[in-house]
Amino acid sequence: TLGNRNKKKLWVLYIEAIEQGISPEEICGTLFWQIKSIALAQKSKTAEEAGINPFVYRKLWQFSKNFTEKELKNISSKLVSIYHNSHRGITDFETSLEKFILEI
Repeated sequence: TLGNRNKKKLWVLYIEAIEQGISPEEICGTLFWQIKSIALAQKSKTAEEAGINPFVYRKLWQFSKNFTEKELKNISSKLVSIYHNSHRGITDFETSLEKFILEI
């Protein structure tokens, strides 16, 4: 859903995850991993070059068409900021992550 830029579905999954007791840290980490993986596929010519399974690579490569390199860097940076700002007590993790999802 993140890879498809489907914010409605991503938001619904986010709310379900929070209701199931999954921590915002875990959700943020998963989103960060997805963005990092999409960026890797975008920069690689083959699954072998990327060092990932060919099926996974094809999916990530498809997702990479939905983002520019700059967008992936900005999204990654926002996720890191959300993580650190919440741990510094500057922002509420759940709220910041939800806002981030709704802005995608």
